Amino acid sequence: MRSRRMSSVMIVVGLIAGLLSSCSSLFGPPPTPTRPPLPATNPLLLERSPSRGEEAQLDADITLVFDQPMDQPATEAAFSLEPSMEGTFSWADSTTLQFTPSSSWDRAARYSVKIDASAKSALGLELRDEISFSFATVGYLEVSQVIPEPDSVEIEPDAAVTVMFNRPVVPLQLVSAPVSDMPDPLSFQPPVEGTGEWVNTSIYVFRPETGFVPGRTYEASVPAGLEDTTGGVLEDSFVWSFAVQPPYVVWTEPNDGDDLIPLTQPITVTFSQPMEHSSTEAAFSLRDSGGDLASGSFIWSDDSTVVTFFPSGSVDSPGLKLGTSYRGYIGDSARAATGEASLAEGYYWDFVTVPYPRVIETDPVNGESYADPETSFRIYFSAPMDVSTLMPNVTILPEPTQVYTYWSEYRQRLTISWDVEPSTSYEVLLGGGMADPYGNTIGEDSIVRFTTDQLYPLTYLAVPGDIGTYSAYTDTRVYLAHRNVSQVDLGLYSLDWEVFLNLTGPDRWSVWDAFLPSRSAELVREWSIPVQAELNDSRYLLVELAEDGTSLAPGLYFLEVSAPEVRESEWWMPSRHILVVSKIHLTLKLSQQQALVWATDLASGNPVAGLGLTLMESEGEVLKGGSTDADGVFTAEFDPLEDVWSPYTVFSGQFGSDDFAVAISDWYDGIGPWDFGLSSSLMQDPYWFYVYTDRPIYRPGQPVYFRGVIRTEYDARYTLPQDVRAASVTVYDDQGQEIFTDELLLSDFGTIDGEFTLDDEAGLGYYYIEVNVDDHTGGVGFQVAEYRRPEFQVEVTAEQDEVLAGEMVDVVVEASYFFGGAVADADVIWTLLTQDYSFRPDVPGWWDWSDTSRWDWWQPQEVPGWGRVVADGEGTTDSEGRFIFTVPTDIADAIFSQRLTIEATVIDVNDQSVSNRTSLLAHKGLYYIGLRPERYVARVGEEQVVNVRTVDWEGN
Repeated sequence: MRSRRMSSVMIVVGLIAGLLSSCSSLFGPPPTPTRPPLPATNPLLLERSPSRGEEAQLDADITLVFDQPMDQPATEAAFSLEPSMEGTFSWADSTTLQFTPSSSWDRAARYSVKIDASAKSALGLELRDEISFSFATVGYLEVSQVIPEPDSVEIEPDAAVTVMFNRPVVPLQLVSAPVSDMPDPLSFQPPVEGTGEWVNTSIYVFRPETGFVPGRTYEASVPAGLEDTTGGVLEDSFVWSFAVQPPYVVWTEPNDGDDLIPLTQPITVTFSQPMEHSSTEAAFSLRDSGGDLASGSFIWSDDSTVVTFFPSGSVDSPGLKLGTSYRGYIGDSARAATGEASLAEGYYWDFVTVPYPRVIETDPVNGESYADPETSFRIYFSAPMDVSTLMPNVTILPEPTQVYTYWSEYRQRLTISWDVEPSTSYEVLLGGGMADPYGNTIGEDSIVRFTTDQLYPLTYLAVPGDIGTYSAYTDTRVYLAHRNVSQVDLGLYSLDWEVFLNLTGPDRWSVWDAFLPSRSAELVREWSIPVQAELNDSRYLLVELAEDGTSLAPGLYFLEVSAPEVRESEWWMPSRHILVVSKIHLTLKLSQQQALVWATDLASGNPVAGLGLTLMESEGEVLKGGSTDADGVFTAEFDPLEDVWSPYTVFSGQFGSDDFAVAISDWYDGIGPWDFGLSSSLMQDPYWFYVYTDRPIYRPGQPVYFRGVIRTEYDARYTLPQDVRAASVTVYDDQGQEIFTDELLLSDFGTIDGEFTLDDEAGLGYYYIEVNVDDHTGGVGFQVAEYRRPEFQVEVTAEQDEVLAGEMVDVVVEASYFFGGAVADADVIWTLLTQDYSFRPDVPGWWDWSDTSRWDWWQPQEVPGWGRVVADGEGTTDSEGRFIFTVPTDIADAIFSQRLTIEATVIDVNDQSVSNRTSLLAHKGLYYIGLRPERYVARVGEEQVVNVRTVDWEGN
């Protein structure tokens, strides 16, 4: 059925197609649609070469590209060039004209190109716009700057010479190529050996191999014809000259104007550059004020910039004279190590040696009648002294039981301290045998007589603090101390709430000093008590505060004590005390969001239940109120306090009532966490900071690198800060001035890091880096110091690292200069210190290796140099700079094995001291015994198993 229908459709379609075909043959083909042609446009220039701003090479063509085919003869005829240049035209295609000059363009010249309106397109249309442009040809290579600058003087001998060009001279890829592949544009007259390098494409740096010759003038030149990467050449040679600095004296030691110079002081001269030894030594002289020339020997530093003159002599017979002015001189004949240059002018400096020893003054002075009884006796000498000769030549009458001494180089002062008695006459005999380090004595004995004054009068309340709680169940009494007064005067006042809160509030210190009870409090009682005591004798006095000798009524009181003799002193301040008289004791514990109060009866100690309490802020505003429970406890919760350190007061009852009581949150003298070595914080700080620097000490001008770690903390749990993106950093110098600020972003690990450079003139002292996040801060400090490297080093070596107790151990101290040579005839001071050694071998399990029950036996105590002194001594290095001595290892009185530390200090002729140390172990026995029980808790009567382990010193 469907097939028959499809056949019918096909027949109909065929008939329609036949009809259309018949119509087509009848009327002809349909017309083809046409679009009218676009009108022709005037030609214009699309592109040119050289393009705008381009420097044309000297053999470059001029290329013009039009937007349509051009009339070639007309376009060529319209072309002009100023200045004119012969050349030929060519067409790459119908739109592209090329002009090739018959000779090279002039260098560093500018040409103007013009195509006038006579130029036509192939259709005969003139140019839309006249074409006119100019271009420049490549110019000359030039030297834009040189270092040192032309005609410079005082150039350092090891200075580098830098030439900067206005154009790239070497391609970028050649900067890292071998030197032989790159041009060497610099030469010197006279010639200089050295190496040069291109630090970039247009900067060349030359470094002399052994330095320029001091005092010589050099002519440097860059030759003409040097070509840059664009084809530009250096038209004329660039020539300049500079003068190298001749040598000069940088400093001397002693310096000009120094005094108190030791007779064995080496004379050191430091030059700006290496010097020739023989001419410099010949130019050196040291003469005293009489014109006598000092003889001696010379030692040079490794780099020949420092010469040290050692005057002939020894400690017993020094080369310099006492109390003499000397002039050191370096003549202008002293030459540099290279070349013929010498000092531009002679250099001289003056110094004065130590004078003959004598006593300049004493304190107290001879004949003083009212010397301070709490002072020491001081002797001031004219010169440094041999300290070992001083006290053997000092006699004190009456003779003290024990004397302490201290020698100070400042003003050459000896301080002698003993238990000076007041109102006592003393005689101090100064023997003439006191000597300086060279054996010169002060020559004659002298006596200093003085009498000490009586002790200053005093009276004060013998109470533990400014405020005390006193039981209303017992007599109200206090103790006071007095000395050298005839009577004590007392005033007792009653305080109201407002005055009490001011005296105990946040401004208590200023209020306390300015408080006048006669104006602000009600007088309860005023009285005087005669006292008697021996002169300078301190006594205690028990005072009943109530007139009837019983208890004061519950309330707040202010007690003031003084004496007529005390009030005569310019430093007089009365002794003051606040008394809280009550039958109830309140204990207050306060945190940022909670308070706990415990009330107990002062007579029985039982809890006080049902006691109404009020908790107030320092300004008197009520924070919370309530009553104690059956245990006498009251707790309160509140919004977080902004300032927990401000005093908060809790009280109950009224003045005079049996339920009156007071406590303040900062009454924690003697019971604060810090009194037990515990750290605490009343405030909940949301951020914790750990900040550190790359080292603890820096010189001015050095960079400081720092890093910080920031964490949020809640209940001893540390997490990464979630809402913190950055932290501000401020650095303060030793004067508290800001020297650096920055805002640093936090890393994904909650850390920051940064750096800054100290100024070359930075002040010396303690600096602080402060890190701030939302007004919460942390930080770290560091030291800035002009620390100086010592001129010699000291090695301390023990013969053995470990010994059995009782053995003797040899120790070698060796001192040597950094520039070579031994530090001979130098003083050596050594000290032997000991400290407990905790034996902890590397064995499995926990073992007790100690035979003591001390709780802290296991703590490491191995800080070098820490411990008690058990032996000391002194000596002198030999010609090889060595000093050998023996130390004992007798530790029979010690519970533990000991770590022995030997510290040695070497003092050279310049009074420079350098120290070092070494350590060794002294074992109590040849082996150690360890014990370990199977169980640490046992029942009575049960057998216990204890393991025993013996090991040698290495744990085997």
